[in-house]
Amino acid sequence: MGTPIHCRLTFYSNAHHMRQILAGFKHLHRDGVINLTKINFDTTWVKDTKNRNDFVKKGSLLKADINDRTVVYDMHDSIRLNDEALSECDAYIKRSYSAQYHTANGKIYPLGLYLNAVEGSIDIDRAKLMYNYASGSGRIIGILNSLTGRDYPSYSYIERSFNASLPPRALFLARLWPPDQTEDSNQRQERESINQNRTECVLKLRKQFDDRFLGGIIPDSFSTEYCPEAIVQDDSISKRRNYLKLLKEYPVCISTQGLHGSTGAKFSEYIAFGKAVVSEQLCHDLPPNMLEGTHLLQYTNIEECVEKTGLLLENHSIRENMMYNNKLYYEQELKPEIQILKSILRIL
Repeated sequence: MGTPIHCRLTFYSNAHHMRQILAGFKHLHRDGVINLTKINFDTTWVKDTKNRNDFVKKGSLLKADINDRTVVYDMHDSIRLNDEALSECDAYIKRSYSAQYHTANGKIYPLGLYLNAVEGSIDIDRAKLMYNYASGSGRIIGILNSLTGRDYPSYSYIERSFNASLPPRALFLARLWPPDQTEDSNQRQERESINQNRTECVLKLRKQFDDRFLGGIIPDSFSTEYCPEAIVQDDSISKRRNYLKLLKEYPVCISTQGLHGSTGAKFSEYIAFGKAVVSEQLCHDLPPNMLEGTHLLQYTNIEECVEKTGLLLENHSIRENMMYNNKLYYEQELKPEIQILKSILRIL
């Protein structure tokens, strides 16, 4: 046996981005790989409204003390860093990693994809997250779901959902971002571009593939005025639980860039569920060990999106191979215990 790996975690928020980090560390503890000695909940940041508009918020961070090293996990959408946290740590594990921006600093490493899922069992620590950081009805519901194992989706649900023999159909549901919700001109421009791109994707894919495509924009007060013709026809499928059931039935899925150029949770869900993926070209580096043509087909314009979706719908062999490749990628790279173990071994 080697030197025991002792870990202590400090949370600063209950952001969904933290779920996979918590799940990974706890899974490794149960398996005897690490000794998770303590989980702390620092509420200073969430109570300090003066600092809550920082671009890279402390609420996107988790600190892990691993043996004698301080490691920061940064789950923010953007490639930007939290300079204070970076200066105080021994290693900085970044979700939205870009070698172009991050390689020069020798202590920044890629984490991989963000997957919004839970273990599906009773989780007292997840309930403590909700107790310390949530408020109102969300706090009560979050605590109850954590203590009854009703959070969704669970990793076991994802792992049971793979089916490479589905009829060739494509799925794309998306939300829009009201530009006037931000005062930053660059972020307003980004939102306008995202909204236009997602709307055009829906309309072109509907026109090209008819009943082999299901998709639309999720309705809200902004989207129903912005693009009434692109709104999803059955609003019930936009509810998360219904959407994830629907996702099981569609082998081809389309992904677009998120805010700050992020690779969003939908992309990760597609990989975890073992789908053939058509994705708008990623702004950040491809996740570790992910390959163009093997795990995804990227596009740079709407015409390419339609073309590559058609390729996957028409070519059974390419579609099925990509589905199996992505299921294997989930097992080898995206499962939380694998992701966290690789990050620990990288820095020890």
